[in-house]
Amino acid sequence: TGHDVKIFGHTASRYWSWDEDADGVVQRGTLTVGVDDTGHDVKFFGASAGAKFLYDQSADTLEIRGPSADATTSSGKLLLSTALTDINDGDVIGRIDWKTPLEAGGTDAILVAASIVAEADNTFSSSVNATELVFATAKTLAADEKMRLDQDGKLGIGVATPASLLHVAGTVQVGVDDTGYDVKFFGDTASRYWLWDESADGVVQRGTLTVGVDDTGHDVKFFGA
Repeated sequence: TGHDVKIFGHTASRYWSWDEDADGVVQRGTLTVGVDDTGHDVKFFGASAGAKFLYDQSADTLEIRGPSADATTSSGKLLLSTALTDINDGDVIGRIDWKTPLEAGGTDAILVAASIVAEADNTFSSSVNATELVFATAKTLAADEKMRLDQDGKLGIGVATPASLLHVAGTVQVGVDDTGYDVKFFGDTASRYWLWDESADGVVQRGTLTVGVDDTGHDVKFFGA
């Protein structure tokens, strides 16, 4: 046989309440655990054994732990969602930002330095939820887009509308001077490819090599020893 207990704060509508009907606590206002430089662990348990949300004060780490059952769903999960009811192309569904708000340099130093954004790529409907992942990094000013993974799995680096599975708008480098790697491009026919062989410092061509087009050719030179 219990009773409600209510403790009011200095500000209107702010209080701590033990609700005996619900057998639970209602907190209206700021809840602080510990003080700066002296904290405490905070745990929230889930409905499944082993599942919990933990702020570990000794490690200064936030952990989301999945249940202990041996199943494909036993991982920790983080859900970013929106309350929007009419999703259109360009709407942000979820976002993760990185920044240094206390950096003494101020100005650019305290702006968002990197982001990963889930962005709608079409108007959502009962049969459409087209979404892209946008990766942004900063050099000066706030972070802006550098890479995008679209709804078809196409990755664009330096381009927002990739036309192929990997679309790079800029220079691509494999290895460094004096330390290289093989690069191989396959054709539509078995055993046909173009290979840069780094160990031989040369090209291997297995298939047809065309220089120029009909009525427009180019010189080709082969030197001997």
